[in-house]
Amino acid sequence: MTATAYLVLCDSLTTGAWIVLLAVTTAVAVASAGAEARARNQEDPGPVVIDEAAGYLFAVAFLPHGPLTAIAGFLVFRALDILKPPPARQLERLPGGWGIVLDDVAAGLMTHLLLRAGWALAGR
Repeated sequence: MTATAYLVLCDSLTTGAWIVLLAVTTAVAVASAGAEARARNQEDPGPVVIDEAAGYLFAVAFLPHGPLTAIAGFLVFRALDILKPPPARQLERLPGGWGIVLDDVAAGLMTHLLLRAGWALAGR
């Protein structure tokens, strides 16, 4: 769903629009994930997926727009989100919505760097 939304909605985003989108999505994700965790009395409730959306947006922001970015971004992001290499694992321990969201943002940023390196090596 997030990859499809990226393909449909993010083609013409300017740098400024990307920055606003990332900031607003992260702020809303931290607040809503924290509220849902408190309401359910769980550290990281399964139904909360806005953290995944925020992380994915960090993965694909500012990269060449298209299906290859969408698919590669999704696959690499999911792998890193599951593996949680440092510092994602440490960020997951932050309290409330911060821990729920920032580990995904870290996985998204790592994905972004890997994709950017891959595109540079491929001459894109």
